[in-house]
Amino acid sequence: MTIVPPPKDAPEGAQSTVEWNLRPTWQRAGLCAGHFVAGCFFAGGLLGLKAQFIRSLTILPPKVVPGAGAAKSKAVATTKAHTGDFGTAVIQNASHPKNTGFEFPLRTSWLEEGRDKTEISLRSSELGSRWFLGLTDASINGKKCVSTDEARSLLLNQWKTIRPPLPASRSKA
Repeated sequence: MTIVPPPKDAPEGAQSTVEWNLRPTWQRAGLCAGHFVAGCFFAGGLLGLKAQFIRSLTILPPKVVPGAGAAKSKAVATTKAHTGDFGTAVIQNASHPKNTGFEFPLRTSWLEEGRDKTEISLRSSELGSRWFLGLTDASINGKKCVSTDEARSLLLNQWKTIRPPLPASRSKA
């Protein structure tokens, strides 16, 4: 800012004027770069948060040893009992395009209470991550749920048929 005095031949009541000057280029460039970097970090944080919300959860059955009829179902029961292979979970979150997602074994995953009554948290020790599964307007096994309580009970009942209860130290849902 520069203060310019009135000219010498100006009338008696004339006041000085103020002229604004630009800051040096290095200061303006530094401020712009700082704002750009802060915006990139903020956008990255939003993308990271977006990746925690599940869009769809698909449970795939365990791999079965080739066989026929009753032997096949007996092989599945034996696999579950001895190896703890309960199948595979595939989740799609908001960061995934259609037909892609994270795949991990159910033996390393468990359900916990969410941040409030409208969600459940899915955890996996193999991926070391957690995801939030929203229960509002949920559809479980093709059935549209009327309330979050109905969705929660249906999901937990389905989960118990697929995955047996964990020790009390991990099971919180």
